[in-house]
Amino acid sequence: MSFIQQLIIVVADKLMIGIAIVVVGYIFNKRLKVMENKQMLDLQVAAQIAAARLPAYKALWEYQETSSPTLDSDLTVQQRKELEDKLRKWYYKDGNGIFLSHEAATSYLKARDCLKKEGAKFEDIRADFSSLRTQMKEDMRIYNSEEGKAPTVSADSPFGGLCA
Repeated sequence: MSFIQQLIIVVADKLMIGIAIVVVGYIFNKRLKVMENKQMLDLQVAAQIAAARLPAYKALWEYQETSSPTLDSDLTVQQRKELEDKLRKWYYKDGNGIFLSHEAATSYLKARDCLKKEGAKFEDIRADFSSLRTQMKEDMRIYNSEEGKAPTVSADSPFGGLCA
């Protein structure tokens, strides 16, 4: 083979490799753009859900005042019934149940069922609603699951032991 023929083969070989790299790069870039667009759309949907979830969660939070850990008295049968009615209305009639995350829906149903259960202890009701509020905070990214644990105050803390 002559020098010219060898040169043509080398140039053609390099040209084909270059074309293959351009084609692969083009396909990769297209797929990357599709993934980018999907992620952007997912973020937009998540933002819209969060915007709708916030007022729904705020209303649910307000209804839970009677199950506050700061209250010492038990709920009367009438208060339990009123809270149950508010929760049902919030969930179905107001359409807010659709905004609960799977974990929050599980906590909601558990708390509601405990509230309805005859003879349920107030401590159990309070604990279930506290778990629901914790999950709601996690859903709204107020804090993460580690921060969702109950705060503890040690005796040597500047805030500990003030009432002891």
